[in-house]
Amino acid sequence: MLRDMPAKRGQVRNEEVYSQIIDWSGVRYKKITCTDIDRAMCLMDMSISGSIDIQGKLFILIDVKGEDVPFENGGQKWHYEALINNLNKPAYAIIASHNTPLGQEIPAHECVVEQCYHGKKMGWRKPKSYTELKEAIDRILIKHGFADYVDQQFKKGMQ
Repeated sequence: MLRDMPAKRGQVRNEEVYSQIIDWSGVRYKKITCTDIDRAMCLMDMSISGSIDIQGKLFILIDVKGEDVPFENGGQKWHYEALINNLNKPAYAIIASHNTPLGQEIPAHECVVEQCYHGKKMGWRKPKSYTELKEAIDRILIKHGFADYVDQQFKKGMQ
């Protein structure tokens, strides 16, 4: 497991895992796609995989982790909470997992949501049932009045 590997704090522990590409093409809303900020932010223990900003009115931070990498209490969780709590717009942090083998692109839309944070009042919550990342984002967009960004097929399934 990655956490068992010796490394200095902030040091990339496994370059092969760090360099695994996330395919965001399945997470597209009109002309908006997820911004891949992995390389800019990832130090393995402090990785933010991507984000979505809808017209400056809604922000979604996404962290994609291997299914064997735990998301624990501590610095990373506090960091996401501080980011979300200090934005002056509706904002979410979504932690999702994947089991894509090394060397293959991770299909972001198929990642499984493990936890979601929507501010101090709501706190961290786990989905009540199996939820893929694209579905979770679609639900957030609909909740905040951006239903026109969501695929018609998904909206029909929610009725």
